[in-house]
Amino acid sequence: MARDSAVDAILIAGDVYEHRTVSPEADLIVFEALARLRDTGATIVIIPGNHDSWQRLEALSKLLTPLGILVVPRVLRPAEGGVVEVPSRDGSEAAIVACIPFVPERRFGDAGRCSTTGLTPRTTRAWGRCWPAWPGPFEPTG
Repeated sequence: MARDSAVDAILIAGDVYEHRTVSPEADLIVFEALARLRDTGATIVIIPGNHDSWQRLEALSKLLTPLGILVVPRVLRPAEGGVVEVPSRDGSEAAIVACIPFVPERRFGDAGRCSTTGLTPRTTRAWGRCWPAWPGPFEPTG
């Protein structure tokens, strides 16, 4: 479907795997699927879900990034890769993707320590359009 529709991007937003402990068979399924998706020419962005090990995806990112598959395995500040720009195939427009992986409830305070410092003006404008009530920079939490 992605090839036939010539999609610009594919966002895998969580649960690349069903379990944190991964079998070789599961790896084979994931790697074959990623290879087929990559062959569509679309940009691929992967963000972990609650069943994924961010440490595993971070390690795999070292192999996937050179293949053109972007993995954002953990919460990052926007300027450090937490917000990515995905251009269309023809370059006429781009999607701005806030890569926010699953964060366990016990870690909400850690995630709240993120700052919008370092956002590009374009990203800040996009966030303002998406979330008109957005008050501006996040303040650090206790």
